[in-house]
Amino acid sequence: MPDFDALSDEYEGRLEFLKVNADQYPDIASKYGVKVLSLCSVCMMCSPTLKLFCEGRPIAEIAGYVSKTSLREQLDRMLTKSKDHLEQSSVSNDLTA
Repeated sequence: MPDFDALSDEYEGRLEFLKVNADQYPDIASKYGVKVLSLCSVCMMCSPTLKLFCEGRPIAEIAGYVSKTSLREQLDRMLTKSKDHLEQSSVSNDLTA
């Protein structure tokens, strides 16, 4: 995914981008519900799947090809929501301490 690679550079320092080849690591793909190309009986080629995590937990998924502009918009929304979530979690932790 060339757009994925380009955005990885653009978001450096704000997001960490990692790629996992589902054919080589089917256990990871299975854990997160990603279809492995060689095991998919529905189609000859499954869509790319992006899993977005915050604090180690999956928080969103983008399946299929999306344009660079659309992907950037979705990442920006995710960053805003994650920031709000993290701030709320921090406040909650401060109140219970």
